[in-house]
Amino acid sequence: MIKKLSLSIMATAALLATSLSASELSQKEKEEIQKYPIFAGANVNIDKSKDLGDVYLVRAKGGEGQDYFEFYITKDKKTVIVGKGVNPITKEQHTLIDANVILEGKEHFTYGEGKEVLYVFTDPACPFCQQFEHKMPSLAKKYKFKIFLLALPMHKQAPGMIEYILSAKTDKEKAERLFKIALGSKDYEQRELSVEDEVKIKEATDRVVKLAQLIGLRGTPTVLNTKLQQQNWSLLK
Repeated sequence: MIKKLSLSIMATAALLATSLSASELSQKEKEEIQKYPIFAGANVNIDKSKDLGDVYLVRAKGGEGQDYFEFYITKDKKTVIVGKGVNPITKEQHTLIDANVILEGKEHFTYGEGKEVLYVFTDPACPFCQQFEHKMPSLAKKYKFKIFLLALPMHKQAPGMIEYILSAKTDKEKAERLFKIALGSKDYEQRELSVEDEVKIKEATDRVVKLAQLIGLRGTPTVLNTKLQQQNWSLLK
C-alpha cells in the first residue's frame, strides 16, 4: 500500500504525545492534504483524524483497492510521517483503524466458540506458531479465533501448507489440517488443487499480506484483540 502511494517521506515514529484532544482536521484541511504531490494518482480520501498535540494522526483510504492506511502530519502541514507511533506511557499503539473495519470478515477461517474475539496471524511452518496452535483447542470455549494464514519468506514450505489448509471445504476441516501440520503431518505434500482453487487461494493470501502490512505486523504468531492491541499468546488461558 505504501509503495503504491509512492510516499516519499517514511519514518517509524515513537510519538511523545501525552496531550490528546477531540479536535480533527477540518474538511478544508483534509481536501488540501489529499492533493499533496506524494499522494498523486492514489485517489486518497481522508475519513478520520485525531489531534495528538503536535501532530494529527490521519486515517485514509487509497490505492487501487482503496485500502486503509495511516500517517501523521505536523500541525504546520510541512512534514508527513508514515509509520507506527506509540504512547510512551501506556506503550499502546496510536491507531484510528478499528479491527471491525479492516479485519472482520477477512479471515481465512474461524476456530473456537468463545465470546472473546482474537485475530490471529500465523505461519503454519513457524515453530512458535505451532506451539500456539497446540494450545488453541484448550482455549476454544473461551475465545473465537479469526485465523489469517501468512507465509513468512524464510519458511519455504509455508505456501504449500497454506494451499493445503485452505483447499479444505469447511472451517472445521481447515483448523484440523492446521493442527495436524503443527503435529508434524506432511499430508500437504500430496495436495491436489484445481485451477479455480489456486486462484481463490492466491487472492485470499494476497489480501492477508496487505492486511499484515497495514497493521504493521512484524512476525508470527501475532494475536490481536478487537482494539488491535497485541496479546501475549503464551499467557492466554
